Amino acid sequence: MEKPTIHAETSVSMADLRLDSTDTKQHPNASPFEGTLLLLDEPSNQPPHGAQGHLIHVSREVAEKTLKTLPGMAVNYDSDLEGHNPQKKIGVITEAWIDGKEAKVKGLIWKKDFPEAMTEFRRNRGRLGMSMELGDVYVADKDDPVWDLKDFHFTGATILKKDHAAYEGTALAASRHFVNAMSAAKEAMSNFEQGDGSSLASSVRSGIEIGVSRALRKAAWKW
Repeated sequence: MEKPTIHAETSVSMADLRLDSTDTKQHPNASPFEGTLLLLDEPSNQPPHGAQGHLIHVSREVAEKTLKTLPGMAVNYDSDLEGHNPQKKIGVITEAWIDGKEAKVKGLIWKKDFPEAMTEFRRNRGRLGMSMELGDVYVADKDDPVWDLKDFHFTGATILKKDHAAYEGTALAASRHFVNAMSAAKEAMSNFEQGDGSSLASSVRSGIEIGVSRALRKAAWKW
């Protein structure tokens, strides 16, 4: 079975991407940056592209094993700062480490080669985030609403607007399908009142799982 490729944006609650404002004395074609790729030991806030509507979870143990695949990987960006463009590589990741629950990176942007990218980054200072790109992903159970990633390779990262992911839209989709799940639960209660009490637990569980699953799939399309 083909292993999925995942692009996962960082949450808006994470630290901004930081561009070194004192880089004028550095190499003329190198602008240092630092950013956060993901939070460890908790589910993502939204289903990332490539996860088939599932949230993802990365443990500290897995991150410690896979961070070694980050240094040397490229950083890319799209001109509107709203997505991935792996064919537009503008820099390189030089260091990766764990700080508390954050997996962080440092690197260099080739500012002389890509002055238009630096212009956009400075114009959007304070609104930038990062997105990790993963390949050869091994998932513990692909049927789980939250994919527990057991192994993968980092294949790169993207710099983009941290609020690009449609968080409000995602919440709206989830809320709408949660209502559907509650409707299924109400029907199960009706069955219970009619004497079919043995099916209550399984009916409620099934209804909620269906509603949440639909919510995640809808959220993924909006994202």
